[in-house]
This record gives sequence, structure tokens and C-alpha cells, in this order.
Amino acid sequence: MLRNSRHDRRLGPRQSLVVLICLGFAAYFLFHALNGRHGLLRRGDVVARLPDLAAERAALAHQRQRLEADVTLLTRDPADPDMIEEVARVMLGYVDPRETVHTLR
Repeated sequence: MLRNSRHDRRLGPRQSLVVLICLGFAAYFLFHALNGRHGLLRRGDVVARLPDLAAERAALAHQRQRLEADVTLLTRDPADPDMIEEVARVMLGYVDPRETVHTLR
């Protein structure tokens, strides 16, 4: 088969441009696969943080259990009077009328 030389001249630069664009995309994705936010090189940082994150998770689980226990005490019928007093004192800042309040300047 004979090739048309005119056809080959137009196709060469076009093919080169497509190859360069594909190489550019490949380089972009390879760079981000290695150095990106979730890249392979960042994996070591994440692995090093695992013990700290596990401790934080355990503390949050304990705090959640305490909060769930407080919610059950408040949603019972009738609500626990000690729990109501604690919420009024800590969260709302109320004071018993029989108490004396001292403020620091």
C-alpha cells in the first residue's frame, strides 16, 4: 500500500501534540499520586499520627458515653433532679439563692 505523503505531514504534528498532552496528563496525575494530599509520600505522616488519633478517638468515645448517660438522665420521666441542677449550674450559670457568690477582679 502506498501512503499519501500529504496526509502524513498533517498527521505527524497532530500525533506529537496528542502524545505531549497525554504525557502532560500522566505527569500531572503521577505527581499528585505521589505528593498530593492523600499521596503515597504522605502515607508515612498518616501512619505516624495513628497512635495520637487512636487516643483521641478513645477520649471522644468516653465523652460520648458520658453525654449519652446525661441524656438518659434528662429524658427520664421524671427527670433526675441532680442532673437538672447540674445543667442549671454549669451550662446556664445559675446559682442557688442560698449561696454566696464571690467574684475575682
